[in-house]
Amino acid sequence: MSAQDTRSMTSTPAYRAGLGLAAAATLLTLWILGAVGIVGASGDRADVLFLGALGVGVGGAAVARLRAPGMVWAMGATAASLVVAGVVALAAGMVPAYNTWVEVLGLSGGFAALFAGSAWLFHRAARLAG
Repeated sequence: MSAQDTRSMTSTPAYRAGLGLAAAATLLTLWILGAVGIVGASGDRADVLFLGALGVGVGGAAVARLRAPGMVWAMGATAASLVVAGVVALAAGMVPAYNTWVEVLGLSGGFAALFAGSAWLFHRAARLAG
């Protein structure tokens, strides 16, 4: 892929929207984790699973070098990892009594939907660029 192809791909509105949505979803996830936690109280050991899921996205974006075709996979993997984190927390009995499975899977699924939306936008950017 030439430098010109990369520039034209990153200048599309879909690419910028995908990057913005991924950044917003990451910040929102970190904010919720820090403020109240997803599984339990803020700082709960089960919330480390969600940090790992965000790590998948950061690592994937680094491997993809922020190019749209690779970002599709990175954001898709992040979305899947967030769902897996919620399911693992439930299956391992890490969810305290004051949280329900609906809350945990709802938050996991909501964040996963944001990253899936980002993946879709990156997919559009890659298709529009060539």
